[in-house]
Amino acid sequence: MSTTLESVQARVAEILGALAHPRVGAGLALSEECGEVAKLVLEREVYGQTVSDEALAGELCDVLVCVAELGNLYGIDLGAALGVKLADLAQRAPKWSAELGPGLAAARERMDG
Repeated sequence: MSTTLESVQARVAEILGALAHPRVGAGLALSEECGEVAKLVLEREVYGQTVSDEALAGELCDVLVCVAELGNLYGIDLGAALGVKLADLAQRAPKWSAELGPGLAAARERMDG
């Protein structure tokens, strides 16, 4: 199933309605959800605990919901903003690849096997 950012923002607005956070609360909720993702990654990658892909996916989706809510609260069209950001990254990535690519490849090999 493919979902657009526009549809995610619309669905989040529909579901949350009167439950939407104030803007600062939405920002803090995003931070909280990012912390939950970090906790699962730490448990899985550092502590060697079993963390299901479903649990990680659920927390990543919680982050996405928070991002959509923030976008809604600030009137940002995330689909359009993402297009601009991806174009910017495409311009900058070759330089990063030259500077950081070898070190990142070594880190992936060392850390991810």
